[in-house]
Amino acid sequence: MSLPTHEASASEVLDQLRVIIESGDGEALHQTLWREWQALRHYLCSFRLDDAPADLLHPYVTDALPRFLRTLELLPPQAGLRVLELGANPYLFTLLLKRLHRYELTLANFTGRNIYDTTLGQGVQQIRSERYGEDHTLAYDSFNLELSDYPYPDGSFDLVLFCEILEHLVIDPLPIFGKLRRVIKPGGLLLVTTPNAVRLQNLALILAGSNLFDRYHPQNGVYGRHNREFTLAELKQILHDSSFEIVRLFTADRHNYDQTPIYRDSYEPPGRIPYTRAVVEAALRLVNAPLDHRGDNIYALARRPL
Repeated sequence: MSLPTHEASASEVLDQLRVIIESGDGEALHQTLWREWQALRHYLCSFRLDDAPADLLHPYVTDALPRFLRTLELLPPQAGLRVLELGANPYLFTLLLKRLHRYELTLANFTGRNIYDTTLGQGVQQIRSERYGEDHTLAYDSFNLELSDYPYPDGSFDLVLFCEILEHLVIDPLPIFGKLRRVIKPGGLLLVTTPNAVRLQNLALILAGSNLFDRYHPQNGVYGRHNREFTLAELKQILHDSSFEIVRLFTADRHNYDQTPIYRDSYEPPGRIPYTRAVVEAALRLVNAPLDHRGDNIYALARRPL
């Protein structure tokens, strides 16, 4: 039986993207990712993660997909690279890595609810799509990123993905970068993404008199919320102090906030914020405030020197 058109299209797009990545054509990759985002969204939304609520992945994909696309543009295309994806759960970016790259993937999570737990362990989780006939059993290492010794020898990886983790840390995030540097081989890469503390979306919330800080999520443990966000200048300094060389560093929005409304997500009643990107930028100009580096997320690609 052949797949329905939209499903066949997503499979074809993934195959096309893999060929483009292996060709090293960055411009073609950029154009295809952003032209075919709906097919990629359909693919990711078709999955169900074991031991997770059925409605978890759909809103996650809607929020994260633009970040995924920008992150994909930063990945090295070489096959056979040893890659560590920290905080891999819920494995949606993992699926893209598996379909689009010929990496040797190692996955890691911290599954404990006690921030002082330094237990080292392993786990397995399953994610499947009936629509696309995919069933992945994913093994991962479990350890505390802040307090544990990472269970890998020096220089184990060509690339470490440290995406959307920094903002969740509680104790002291700065020593982590020394641990990351240790497990990256000389000349290897670290890719960091993290929400931008001074994004225009946060300024819109402040202008509306709403709280910009994340709500507590007791069901997810202490690491289930944003405990401290960073600016581009802060991340640049942290990487410099940790002896990384910056390859790329920028901010970018996930959505066009002149067209997509901003909503509050706090203990107040849910509601739409009555400001667009243009309005917030105009308010900043009135007080001669800088407009640079105001995107939703910070993207940093850094190298461990030889």
